[in-house]
Amino acid sequence: MCAWGFKFEQYLTASSTDSVPNPDMQYNNCEAFYTVVKSQVGSHTLVYCGEVDAVPVNPDGSKGDHYVEFKTTSYSSLQRGSFKRFKLLKWWTQSVLAGVPEIVCGIRDDAGIVSKLQTYKTQDIPRIAGDIPGPWKPNVCFNFLDQLLTFIKSNVTEDNPRLVHLLEFSGRDATCTRLSLDSEYAFLHRWYTH
Repeated sequence: MCAWGFKFEQYLTASSTDSVPNPDMQYNNCEAFYTVVKSQVGSHTLVYCGEVDAVPVNPDGSKGDHYVEFKTTSYSSLQRGSFKRFKLLKWWTQSVLAGVPEIVCGIRDDAGIVSKLQTYKTQDIPRIAGDIPGPWKPNVCFNFLDQLLTFIKSNVTEDNPRLVHLLEFSGRDATCTRLSLDSEYAFLHRWYTH
């Protein structure tokens, strides 16, 4: 099942504007296209990289001016409130922060066969999700992220690649513990940071 999304991307993408998709190629889930993005959340400036799936080709054959994200979902998940409550929230969050204006979704059966494409405009997703009880709201998501970043900035004050801060959440409370240098949670090898 994990490979279905990668194969879906192969059916919809080509390596250049003058070539065609080749779904017979063996997929490599380590290949990806990343973009570096700068965005503003409250008083915080973020610079990060995000994976994007494609740049569309215009009808005249020229490269488009924006990114597109590809997703798949089953027919049965479209019928559940959890699709709008959780999956659309995840898609929206990933796309809005990376500046991706549209998501092309392959609607598939339980065997992984896509039979319909549905395009979602990122800016419309909160409205689409809003007709369920207890929907998520973009302003609540951004406010949470702003508060989280403020909390992290106030607790992580030393710039040291060997130092790890462990963030833990319990209900509405968050704690930030400064771990010893080279703790078990360290993920950057010493050879990388020297």
